[in-house]
Amino acid sequence: SNLAGVFKDLGDFTTAIAYYQEAIRLSPEFADAHSNMGNALKAAGKLAEAKAAYKEAIRLRPDFAIAHGNLASCYYDDG
Repeated sequence: SNLAGVFKDLGDFTTAIAYYQEAIRLSPEFADAHSNMGNALKAAGKLAEAKAAYKEAIRLRPDFAIAHGNLASCYYDDG
C-alpha cells in the first residue's frame, strides 16, 4: 500500500490502482487500502469507482471519518 501511495503522488494512477488492488487482494478487510484506492480512483477521475471504494472502507470500519469525508467530497465533485 505504501508503494501505491508513491505512484499516486507521482501521478501514475494506473500503477497506484494496481498496487492497491493487490493490497486489497492480500488483505480484503483492510479498510485503509480501500480508502486509499478510492483516493487514487478519484484522482484518476473515476468517481463512481472511488465512491464504491470509500463505501467499502466505511462498511469495514463504520467510524472511518476520513473515508466518510472522502465519499462526501466525491458526491460534491459529482454535482
